[in-house]
Order: sequence, then structure tokens, then C-alpha cells
Amino acid sequence: MDEGATRLSGLREGVSDWDGRFLLVNVMVPESARQLRHVVRTRLTWFGFAPISSGLWVSTKLGAEPSVRELLSDLELDAYSFIGTAGSIGDLDKLIRDAWHLGDLAAEYRAFMAAFEALRPSTPDEYFLDYLQLVHHWRRFPLIDPALPDDLLPVPWIGRKAANFTHTMSELWGPLAKERWRKIVAEAT
Repeated sequence: MDEGATRLSGLREGVSDWDGRFLLVNVMVPESARQLRHVVRTRLTWFGFAPISSGLWVSTKLGAEPSVRELLSDLELDAYSFIGTAGSIGDLDKLIRDAWHLGDLAAEYRAFMAAFEALRPSTPDEYFLDYLQLVHHWRRFPLIDPALPDDLLPVPWIGRKAANFTHTMSELWGPLAKERWRKIVAEAT
């Protein structure tokens, strides 16, 4: 929960102190081990990794290496890690866009903001319900947004706009929603 909260606040603040190095992890999971593949994919994605080819994962978060080492050790998988910078072969911007599906992620952010920009709560119950929905939908973004360094994101990055939008809406709707919650609890007791 704490890690999720930290990641949510990081979506608003961005990552500006990246040193240009990537962490690459090569791990092969047999095709027949579907459940194990799912666990590896889910956990590596949570750590900010994206697959760039079969078994090869990349991240900008060098600090994730100990957690990945522990995960792969627990799963008894052989793996190798490398740290380095991008070379001059290929289009790094395209690799970043494709690996982390930035176009799809931007569309998710746009849909999120469109849905909540359209709401105009006017009663205490509406503030409460709209606020709950806002928080509920916003909390899934750390699962799909790798919080890449600002240097690797399109400018302007819609994720930052969505994070600021969510913060603003939380400040507007939150106090009235929380007051309604207190009344609901008081009435129930």
C-alpha cells in the first residue's frame, strides 16, 4: 500500500534525476509454465520493466535490481542483469514508445480525464460517489504507468496532466466526500 501511494505521488512529480542508464534483465521462463510466466510478467511490470524481446526486460529503475534478484531467486529462475546506456543503433524513442505502450497509456489517461471532467456533483451523495470513483480509477495507474524519466516521455506528457487533474479534483471533492462519509458512519452507529 505504501509503495502504491509513493508511486501515485511520483506520477504527479515525475522523474527528473535519471542518469541515462538502463537495467536489463534476461530471464527465460518455459512456454509451458504459464502461471510462472504470468507471475514474472506481473512483478517485473510492477517494478517498471517492459519486455523488449523474448526474455529480455528493460527498466530505467536501477534500484529495482535487488527486488528482481529476490523475486527470480524465490522462483528459482536463472537470469542475468546488465546496466548500461543506449547505443547509437536503432530508434530509442520508438523502442520506449513500443515497449511501454505509451500511446495506449496516453489514451487511458485521456479517457480517465474525460470521464471525470464531465461530472458535476451537486449533492453530498454525488460528491461522495464521484470522489470514490475518482480515487478508485486513479489507483490503477501505478499498475500500468512505469513512471519513466521525463527525458523519455513525450512532451507534454498527458500522465502529468492527469496526475495534476486528479490532485485538483481530490482537493475539490475530497472534503465534501469525507464529510458525507462521516455522516454515513454516524448514522450507521
